[in-house]
Amino acid sequence: MIGKEQKLKLNRERNVRYRAKLTPAQKQAKYLKDRVRLLEQRKQRISQNDVLLTEDKRICSRCFKKKSLSEFSTKGICKSKYTDMCDICRIKIYKSEAYTPIFMTETWWRKKAYCANSCFMQRIKRIKIGNITNTFKKVSGPDVLQLYTKQSAKCVYCDKDLSDGMFQIDHITPLSKQGTHSIENLQLLCIECNRLKHTTTDTEFRSLLKDYYRRLSQVIEHEDKEPHG
Repeated sequence: MIGKEQKLKLNRERNVRYRAKLTPAQKQAKYLKDRVRLLEQRKQRISQNDVLLTEDKRICSRCFKKKSLSEFSTKGICKSKYTDMCDICRIKIYKSEAYTPIFMTETWWRKKAYCANSCFMQRIKRIKIGNITNTFKKVSGPDVLQLYTKQSAKCVYCDKDLSDGMFQIDHITPLSKQGTHSIENLQLLCIECNRLKHTTTDTEFRSLLKDYYRRLSQVIEHEDKEPHG
């Protein structure tokens, strides 16, 4: 008997093969069709929830079951706004391997890639780039693993060991400076270096590091020369 995780894996593989056969126009049409369907379902659920609110009930957005309001969490300090998903479904998601995958497994790498793609879309909206068709190439789990192997599990700038999984995916040329979201423009950095680099290019950041090193060396040398009380 096929397990749940194995069944999900087979479904993902089948979907990948199906999408590979579609033309860009067909992919766009399918996305728009699915988007319309999901929005329509959400609109119907919201309308039903408005009616059910008088009965102290609500429909879960995951299991689609009618449940009591006590089975839903409230959003922040607002007692009248409830989460779309019931508490039981939220717990199931948090405990699932897809949400907290085993370290360095195929699912773990896939989630790293998913986070990178999601962050890219959020940044695109924030910096308001109009046409993203030429800048967006979806990154996969094997792509991230390839980068990890290529860099020998080391940060590009400080050589910090990344084998603990505490690394972030950085755009070599930032999106705000016409950088692309493709494997050729990505690198793995430790959290500290990624925060320091921010929106600078590779050349600018290396120059900044050299300047910091020179200034810090002067400070350390000056402190060493001072007499200690």
